[in-house]
Amino acid sequence: MLASKINKDNDNFEKVEEPQKTPKVPANFKEILPPGTPGRPSFKIIPKKKKHFWRPEALRLRSLFTPFFPFHFVFLIGDIFFYELEVLPIFYDVFLSWLCFFNYMTLNKVTCLV
Repeated sequence: MLASKINKDNDNFEKVEEPQKTPKVPANFKEILPPGTPGRPSFKIIPKKKKHFWRPEALRLRSLFTPFFPFHFVFLIGDIFFYELEVLPIFYDVFLSWLCFFNYMTLNKVTCLV
């Protein structure tokens, strides 16, 4: 009875549509990070040009980095004279001075969080 209801003439073996493919996952983490982020080929240790922003939040953030650089320079001088050339504080203050300069020039999301 069931076999009589099947119409063998209407059996068509058309190609079934494949499900949507998942988006391509980057092979390495460098492709995930925004351009200019440390680790990307577009990253420059010492940026030559200051990125231009028009939003007031970015301009306020940039104005906060301006006084930080002289403070880190004073801390670096203090590390040299008061701590008698102790390497770790000097390295830390040089790194923070570079980070202030880099953040001032680029306002990169990743380095601003550091």
